[in-house]
Amino acid sequence: MRNGQNHGFKRLLDDTDSPTPSVESNNPCQSVIQTPPGYKQTEVGVIPEDWDAVPLGTVTSDIGDGIHATPVYSSTGEYYFINGNNLRDGYIVVTEETKTVEHSEFKKHRKDLGDSSILMSINGTIGNLALFAGEDVVLGKSAAYLNVKDSVSKLFVYHSLQTEPVKRQSSDGLTGTTIRNLGLGTIRNTTIALPPTKAEQETIAEALSDADALIESLEQLIAKKRDLKQGAMKELLTGKKRLPGFSGEWDEMEIGALCHIEEGEITRGGNTNYLEIGDIDISNKTYGISGKEKLSVPGSVKVPAGTLLISTVRPTRGAITITMETTYVSSAFCRLSIKNYFMFYVVCQNQFLTYLGENSKGGTYPTCRTDDILRYRCSAPRVPAEQAAIAIILSDMDAEIAALEAKLAKVRQLKQGMMHNLLTGRIRLI
Repeated sequence: MRNGQNHGFKRLLDDTDSPTPSVESNNPCQSVIQTPPGYKQTEVGVIPEDWDAVPLGTVTSDIGDGIHATPVYSSTGEYYFINGNNLRDGYIVVTEETKTVEHSEFKKHRKDLGDSSILMSINGTIGNLALFAGEDVVLGKSAAYLNVKDSVSKLFVYHSLQTEPVKRQSSDGLTGTTIRNLGLGTIRNTTIALPPTKAEQETIAEALSDADALIESLEQLIAKKRDLKQGAMKELLTGKKRLPGFSGEWDEMEIGALCHIEEGEITRGGNTNYLEIGDIDISNKTYGISGKEKLSVPGSVKVPAGTLLISTVRPTRGAITITMETTYVSSAFCRLSIKNYFMFYVVCQNQFLTYLGENSKGGTYPTCRTDDILRYRCSAPRVPAEQAAIAIILSDMDAEIAALEAKLAKVRQLKQGMMHNLLTGRIRLI
């Protein structure tokens, strides 16, 4: 699955000639869908005339689920007990919480899994998938298996299970209230669009798998870059590693010596470019304001570009960012005027976030006061130029990560377009 040559990938990105249904009507209250020549309308949408809309039950030799009982666990067991939450992005993922069993339990409860098997989560979390690759596992009741017939491409079915028409059918067939459940009968009756030959199915699956491989490689590269940045922060923000040209002393000081409160201007509301705490992505310290349509509220504060914002109230405590332009912000932010981005990286460290929690007071919404934030102690070089140089290094690393994340988002979007076009036959590869 992961070792393709991007067959058809570039070609698809440039193709603009895919057939689409047209709508013609003289009556504005009525629409008539015109099916393109060579295509037909089915329950899964418009597909080529030589394709079929078939239930999953007809392309599989068996559809079943895991055991509906609790096996005998063993801390020394070599076989994992797998449920739906262990199925992610095409793989079986084990964690520290994943239970294990001995060989006797494995032999007692194992299912008929093989090279043709696809695993799917069907209880609680619905629709997560994994391609079975010979792992010695025992399935729990929240994991189903689909054994695809030899005459059909397993990878084509795997990709088809991720399409919106299939997801809609699954959603329509869910049972249960508190915990949702996807029944085996619903899975068997779920319809997919199927090309007439296995060769065409495999060609389509290969192109989509190449896109998956590109996505996976970008995810791994981003994770590596994030780890490198964390390591750089630990060394550069403590003085363990010095940049060329700097050798002066570092001091331990309160961050109030490096910045001051940005008072801002209290507004009456009605201004655009308003930033709320919920707009900040806590994981990467960036924010997105929903365009000029978002108006500030009475009591918001107008702050200049370069203002460091820190959310100090649960559950958003630790939402941190720097304004890129003049912005109207919630008065709930701690607002700091900083000389350079060095302070931004100081407060992005885990020890500062721990300090926020330990120094928060109050009942329903514990809050860390700005005065307490300014008393937080950190190590910093005496020379502002070294602070700025450190910040530039870390900012460059952030920019590289952001560029990779933007590329990843684009590839994911393109892959969705590929799925829509390839799995409905709007674009034919052969």
